[in-house]
Amino acid sequence: MLVLVDLNGTLLHRVEKRGAGLNFSFKEGKHAYWLRPGHDDFILALTCHPRIKFGLYSSIMRKNVLPLLCRIFDKSNNEKLEDLARSAETAPLVFDHAHCASMFDHKYYKELAEHKWDTFRDLTRVF
Repeated sequence: MLVLVDLNGTLLHRVEKRGAGLNFSFKEGKHAYWLRPGHDDFILALTCHPRIKFGLYSSIMRKNVLPLLCRIFDKSNNEKLEDLARSAETAPLVFDHAHCASMFDHKYYKELAEHKWDTFRDLTRVF
């Protein structure tokens, strides 16, 4: 079974730096991030299950996703997560902006789109 998890909102929370306050987990680019409590246990539980393939989904570009994954899977956070990310069998699948579609290109989502960068997750691009 494939379990896809949205990166922002599930494993971490992203805000603009100027509104971040002081208690964020790390900064990357123009954003501050908080790692969600229990994110490491959640990832380990999913990846250790013999019938689950774990994947991360994000609407941001790969060049911006990769530094976040390095932070999430850094051994200073959890050594087991770093080992998991290094293994080809247990490393999560990563679906980034290239796997999303513009909301303006879809008849249903077009009415919901507010910005030119608004996207939706097109699961046909995963399978």
